[in-house]
Amino acid sequence: MKKLILALFIFALSSGVSAQFVGLSSEVVQVWDGLVGETDLTGYTTYHIYADFENSNDFLSAIYGFQLDQNPFEVTPDSSDVFINSECGCYDFEFGGILPNYFNAGMLSVFPEAAYDSYWTIGLTPGQNGFLNVVSTASNPAPDELATANPCDAFIDDGAIFTLFGEPHGTAGSDHRVLIAQITTCSQVWEMKACFQVFVNGTQQEIQEVCLDFPVVFENPCLSSDLAPTIVQTDYDCIANTANVSVAGAEGYSYALFDFSADGIISTQLGGFALNALPAGDYLLIVNGDWDCTNEIAFTVTPPAELDTNANGLCDSQETTGCHDPLACNYDPETAISNPALCTYLETHLIVGESMPPQFSLQTYTYGGPATSTYEWTAINGAIINGQGAATILVNWGMQGVNGQLMVQETDENGCVGPIVYLNIVPINGIDDVTSVDEASNQSGVTVYPNPASTDIFFNHSLPQAAGIPYQLIVFDLNGRMIERIETHDQVLRLDVSAYASGSYIAVLTNGEYSLRKQLVIQR
Repeated sequence: MKKLILALFIFALSSGVSAQFVGLSSEVVQVWDGLVGETDLTGYTTYHIYADFENSNDFLSAIYGFQLDQNPFEVTPDSSDVFINSECGCYDFEFGGILPNYFNAGMLSVFPEAAYDSYWTIGLTPGQNGFLNVVSTASNPAPDELATANPCDAFIDDGAIFTLFGEPHGTAGSDHRVLIAQITTCSQVWEMKACFQVFVNGTQQEIQEVCLDFPVVFENPCLSSDLAPTIVQTDYDCIANTANVSVAGAEGYSYALFDFSADGIISTQLGGFALNALPAGDYLLIVNGDWDCTNEIAFTVTPPAELDTNANGLCDSQETTGCHDPLACNYDPETAISNPALCTYLETHLIVGESMPPQFSLQTYTYGGPATSTYEWTAINGAIINGQGAATILVNWGMQGVNGQLMVQETDENGCVGPIVYLNIVPINGIDDVTSVDEASNQSGVTVYPNPASTDIFFNHSLPQAAGIPYQLIVFDLNGRMIERIETHDQVLRLDVSAYASGSYIAVLTNGEYSLRKQLVIQR
């Protein structure tokens, strides 16, 4: 398919006529891969070069080296050549010449490659009728050499390519352009320079003479095409030795993926594709883009280095295996293969204790892990009295109906951290006097005086005492926050409340087994 590409040009007007010539454009005719007739044109591209005009009846009468007088048949000495410069030259059919009419069109059926000869022209191609000639006063090329000259080698130093006024092939026509050259070249970049004589609106009295100040540079459009898609390999499976591969590139391009090992097409799609579980191996991606441009990209599906520790191209049984779960006790991301069956975790237990304790009661809670572990406890809306770090703790819970939560996380002796275990707590209304994990006997009691108080409060109690274990007096505010804790072996305790704010408080007296509770009132 022919596709238009614009070429940059710079030109100067040699007359006062407004510009009718507007530039040059290039069109890809064919990108070659293989034989044409008996000629191998692999790597060559055939282009048409056009002079573009403002009006459909603008007439291109001559292409010349520098400057002509009003008579196109009189050629003045020039200082600027008519040339096509291509690094690798142009394809030149052996019976062709610098113009298309030097070629015998009847030979096309015998030599199809002749249709892609390189030549200068003014609107004519091989086989068309019309007047087209070269006038030259110099010997480069000499007139007798024009029939076999290659336009990429033959510079017209002092002459012109011209057609007679009125020949239809010189008129811009409905597409506002006239063909000026066909080039078949293997060069990726090439250039052209020339001057043009134009009869504006087809009027011989209005002549425009245009010279390109600098050569126009043409580039193979495949150089600027996005023919390098992104190939991404993810999720390598060491068991099956497969990976997910995605190919993303320009929309509208077609992509064909070949498997070298299977010697066949895996997928052909537009705009890229994604293939899951693609086996490890070598692949070839062929991209077909605009202007018949193609690109071949070889790539290999292989395990990443961290999964191929022995660098044999496979993630196999020789690689190291381990646990890749960060929550596991034996988490080891340095191993090549993840095997969930190898992961070990701390055993989880329930928190044992009262979930609906009386308000401001002291409660014991136990987690069933080993004594060699450490335990981090958190009490929301409660106060941990003692036991932090151990499997058993003592907690006081706050206001009635205000939900709390007890949490514990175990860390074993090897540093493995287990999950957080939760117990929801809902404190309920308590009794004013005796409350405990194990209720105190009916003979146990406590007398508090004075109550209300302003400076000191005394506690006289009858709780039994275990050998060597002190009593504890713990004071909480009505939000469950611990205000003070006192340890004593005495049956009568004095509490200094002179620094307490006026209000109500809860005092809990415990011997570690039984607890007694009293409400205190501070007045001033």
